[in-house]
Amino acid sequence: MFDLNTQVLLLAFGALFIGAWLAAVMGRWKRWYWRSRRMVYVYLALGALFILSSFESQLIGSLGLARWEVQTGYALLIAVGIYLLIRPPRWMKPPWIQMIDDQPDSVYEIMAEQVKKGKSWEDKVEDRRALENWIKNASRRGAKSKTSKKRA
Repeated sequence: MFDLNTQVLLLAFGALFIGAWLAAVMGRWKRWYWRSRRMVYVYLALGALFILSSFESQLIGSLGLARWEVQTGYALLIAVGIYLLIRPPRWMKPPWIQMIDDQPDSVYEIMAEQVKKGKSWEDKVEDRRALENWIKNASRRGAKSKTSKKRA
């Protein structure tokens, strides 16, 4: 029978989640933004949680930590994940997302509507100039709307 090492599996999951987070914040993976705007930030804490859990027995055995201390680490990582889901810090967001987030609600909604209708958008965030053009076009359409307030 195939013997699967639990520690290796937990490390692999941790690396997978941290890799997905890195790909997203470095701009390599952009499709996530319009599907779930904040979920990708949780991947960092989730990856760290998997990695911490892979070393639980070593932390307790070799370092002499109590089980409650390790579980406190789990709780802190879960709390960080929830915080990142609710309010990801600006410094963690890629520049193209910061530019989109800085737009008034009317412009943001026009951009989101175009994506939801299935229009191609990835080429519009490929570089700064393309994103500025997309924002400018959406701003022209949004100029008709007087309710241009910024999102938190």
